[in-house]
Amino acid sequence: MVFGPLAVWSTLIVIGLGYPVFRGAYVCLKVGRPNMDVLIAIAVLAAYLYSMATYLTGGRDPYFDVAVMVLAVVQSATISSHASNALHSAIALTSLIHASMTPAGSTTTARPPKPSTLKRVSLAINC
Repeated sequence: MVFGPLAVWSTLIVIGLGYPVFRGAYVCLKVGRPNMDVLIAIAVLAAYLYSMATYLTGGRDPYFDVAVMVLAVVQSATISSHASNALHSAIALTSLIHASMTPAGSTTTARPPKPSTLKRVSLAINC
């Protein structure tokens, strides 16, 4: 069939890219506080399972591309968000280092910023 390689590749991509989303959805459902991961997991699984059922029954309209593209967009947004957080943390760290450095021969010392002004970066699952 024409859709055989597409089914194989989309299965690998849904498993690989979808694992963090599915894990987050499972954890949040287990806690009882659904979040955006649950909606994404439902959409991806619906598109993938419909496509697989269509492929296995010989249908002509599978939507493997929808499941893959939803995961690709979500993962690229997540990576962009983590990169932005890392950039903000690097800028805060750089300003902290520059504030704590004193010129040679200087008797004054710069005070580091208060801990409450520094932004914390959390990579945990937020439910």
